[in-house]
Amino acid sequence: MNYGNQLFLTLDLNIQYMAEEVAERTYTEHDATSVMVLVMDAKNGDILGWATTPDFDPNTFLQADSFAKNNRPITYAYEPGSVFKVFSIASLLELGALAPDTEFYCNGYYEREFGNDETVHINCLGTHGAVNAQQILQYSCNAGAAYASDLVSKDGFYRQINEFGFGSQTHLPFPGETRGIFKQPDQWSGRTKPTVAIGQEISVSAIQMVTAATALTNQGMLLQPHIVKKIVSPDGKIIEENTREPIRQAVRPEVAEASLLMMETVTADNGTARRAKIEGIRMSAKTGTAQKVDPQTGRYSKNAFVASCMAIYPTDDPQLITYIVIDTPRGDEFYGGRIAAPMIKELGNKLIPYMDIPTTSDEVTQHTGVVRLKQQPQIQIGDQLPDLRGISKRRLLPLLSHEEINVIFRGEGWVRSQQPQPGTPVTKNMQLILEFE
Repeated sequence: MNYGNQLFLTLDLNIQYMAEEVAERTYTEHDATSVMVLVMDAKNGDILGWATTPDFDPNTFLQADSFAKNNRPITYAYEPGSVFKVFSIASLLELGALAPDTEFYCNGYYEREFGNDETVHINCLGTHGAVNAQQILQYSCNAGAAYASDLVSKDGFYRQINEFGFGSQTHLPFPGETRGIFKQPDQWSGRTKPTVAIGQEISVSAIQMVTAATALTNQGMLLQPHIVKKIVSPDGKIIEENTREPIRQAVRPEVAEASLLMMETVTADNGTARRAKIEGIRMSAKTGTAQKVDPQTGRYSKNAFVASCMAIYPTDDPQLITYIVIDTPRGDEFYGGRIAAPMIKELGNKLIPYMDIPTTSDEVTQHTGVVRLKQQPQIQIGDQLPDLRGISKRRLLPLLSHEEINVIFRGEGWVRSQQPQPGTPVTKNMQLILEFE
């Protein structure tokens, strides 16, 4: 019989279960069209969890509808909303147009007139006043991000966004991968640059988003994502093995570090990702709520949204990247900060102890590493039978050589019962039966 090659995935079975559980509950609670949950190793780009719902049973593949069979994290292109501001601000910092202390004034909207009689107006969620780069992320200020984008040319902004991998495939071994939609600068209108800066007028895949985040967790170096760990031939030879694979330096190390620190403030009490905050650990996060285009009108819908949240932790030594996308929630809430952020927290509370990520609430003890076991006393039988229940078979082996008693062992493990009962007087040539389990 000929055997094929063995395929080993990067997926962790327990993390996959956690991701699927969170995806299914989010899908049901918020009556969503679909939910995606991704968990990635921040150090090497290995995908540890990949969940999407609605799903299908491979045993009844022919009965499943096409939507359930869609591998959405890699095939579905959507506008990411404000999570994308992380990469917009990082791009502006990398280009040198934006400094951490550069301020913009938000009076509730962005507005600019262009020479071709085009007036661009973008509403903000609030009136934030003077905001810098950190506050643009913390408050998810549309006006601030849009005004910041005015500091660079459309060609420079386009090239730097490309450095994070947007507009390109990740080349994971799945069919139908989308590149997303990111138009060439010569096709941009006056509205495009400020709108892209807030995460609209650009379409991405979920795997592009977590892959882009590896540049922030690896001192600016973008990593190749992996879902195949290795392929082994029937005779045990490794045909292919994937390890940490740098692609390119997307931003400078100091820009990556600054981005993580700014994202950390988003989990503060007045940040939009405060509901994602996990106590006892430094955590960087960003939420997003993107309007979807109504296919009937070609304009943004007033009741169809994509809610999302991305988290990286710990901030000072990133181990995990988690990302949740809720497509078209039809419940009472639709903002990413309200429905996606709490699910990030729920998932994180499962992942952190499983991955042994230390928290400030952990109790730390010191130990020499040496364990001393007391010598167990030898079993003695006097005038009466002792109670032998709960004693291991190993300790009772010397009884087999007892001169007065015929001892019979049945089973393995520890004594469950004995006959005769404890306290029975010992007589010559009596039989003692010990049942183990």
